[in-house]
Amino acid sequence: MLNDERCEHLPVHATLKGMTSKTAVVSRIALAWIALVMACSDDSTSAPPGRGSAACNEWQSAYCGLVAKCQGANSLCEQVKGITCKSDTEAKQCADAINGAACMPPPAGCDVGAIADTAPAKKMCEDFNAAFCKRFDECQPGSLDTCVAETKMALNCEKVIGATLAYETCMSEIPKIVCTTPSLPDVCKGVLLVAQ
Repeated sequence: MLNDERCEHLPVHATLKGMTSKTAVVSRIALAWIALVMACSDDSTSAPPGRGSAACNEWQSAYCGLVAKCQGANSLCEQVKGITCKSDTEAKQCADAINGAACMPPPAGCDVGAIADTAPAKKMCEDFNAAFCKRFDECQPGSLDTCVAETKMALNCEKVIGATLAYETCMSEIPKIVCTTPSLPDVCKGVLLVAQ
């Protein structure tokens, strides 16, 4: 289960041997941006149905209903909407099982880790890294290789299981990052979901 109170924070300082001063600054900025994209998201506004099929949206709604009933409103529901389900049949069965569940963890095989199809999330993570490093290289020419190496080390796309519904907006904002005052757009904060 995703945890809305404990989000994985990444280090914002690099300590690579032989880095020039400029490269070290580039690495620190790159890691700081990546740390922000992995930060907790506090967006509690109502959003459209989640990612995936209608059956997956049914599982998301059931899961969100269980969370709301047992824990009250929190950002976990928005995170769950960022999960794509690996099987419509399993998603439908789990939605039915969760709808009848008491306040306890979801039935076996119905939690986020079991139901998530991680392939789309990994691709979205890789696309984020590529867009981020492309823009970073536009701002700091010659920094592409360092950025790619740092983002792969700091943001392991193999562990990403989903991307919130703000992901597409985030991707459209990355090319607009102002080089003179570089900072990750607010919409990008918390868009990538990592298994705990």
